[in-house]
Amino acid sequence: FSPAERRAILDVTMAERGSMAVIANVSHVRLHEAVALGKHAAGLGAEALALLPPWFYPISQPDLVEFYVQVGQQTGKPLLLYNFPERTGIRLELETIAAICDRTPVVALKHSGADFPYLQPLIDLGKAKGYKVLVGADTRLAETMRMGAEGVIGGLVNISPAWFVEIFNAAKSGAWEN
Repeated sequence: FSPAERRAILDVTMAERGSMAVIANVSHVRLHEAVALGKHAAGLGAEALALLPPWFYPISQPDLVEFYVQVGQQTGKPLLLYNFPERTGIRLELETIAAICDRTPVVALKHSGADFPYLQPLIDLGKAKGYKVLVGADTRLAETMRMGAEGVIGGLVNISPAWFVEIFNAAKSGAWEN
């Protein structure tokens, strides 16, 4: 979608959200576009902004820190860092995440992709830095919550939300065998 189309989608989403909190995905390869989308979402009342690292072009970890910090500071909104190396070609390293957290509010991190062993260090860092970890692997929701993740942002959950709410509630209560 173009930035104008994304703003229009945000307009409709925010108008129809009722009492639900919205985390608006403002990911873009250009800083000024991510900031513009973020300011638009903030003006509509989004509670936080989800943001992938800029994909396609190689970018250093220190430059990633600046990218995220600028979006957070210029929009005045807390961030959900979105780590999906298989799609972006960039992995958010632990030191990078810590540096971002030290300079701008981060409320959550979504980890997607095949690097499942990386999830535990992300959860451990989240506990130290005060952010929640969400996963993209719907089918591993209970397993990841047992590790300390807080939930899932995925695709299957949209098809069968009641089933995933049941899994989430069972995992949250510690009923791992159900």
